Amino acid sequence: MSEAQQISDIGKRREEAQWRAGLDRIDAERGRSPVFQAGESDLHLRVKRAAVEDLRECRWSREQVAEGLTRLVGREVSIAQLDAMLAESKTHRLPVEWVPAWVRVTGSRRLLELLVAECGMWLADEVEHDLAEIGRLKIEAEKASAREAELRSRVWQRI
Repeated sequence: MSEAQQISDIGKRREEAQWRAGLDRIDAERGRSPVFQAGESDLHLRVKRAAVEDLRECRWSREQVAEGLTRLVGREVSIAQLDAMLAESKTHRLPVEWVPAWVRVTGSRRLLELLVAECGMWLADEVEHDLAEIGRLKIEAEKASAREAELRSRVWQRI
């Protein structure tokens, strides 16, 4: 894969992360079901909607998700609690310290992507991490090459 293709792929993944986080306000034009509704700024509602989507797409039942959360968070999570946390009409919220367990149980990164996107960032996968490392190494090599050229120039000036 060429460098241009890799950069294009990163852009596509970033766009997908923004969409999955519910930040893309033109979802309706693209025929997608938006988690984010135009004009809505309440993060807690977007978190609830994202979590509902996670459950809808999850291969596990609500009961199994509650059991998995119970096991990972170290306290009882009932189906009633889960339903209350996800209902827009209720004031209950999914505790932020449960997000890692939620991601592991549901297999979805949507909540994490939403929260990271709210911070103005996006998640990178292993390939993107490796590409960033390659870029860092290239910059270091260019700096080393420039330093070498500078030293060579000084040496030649003294000879």
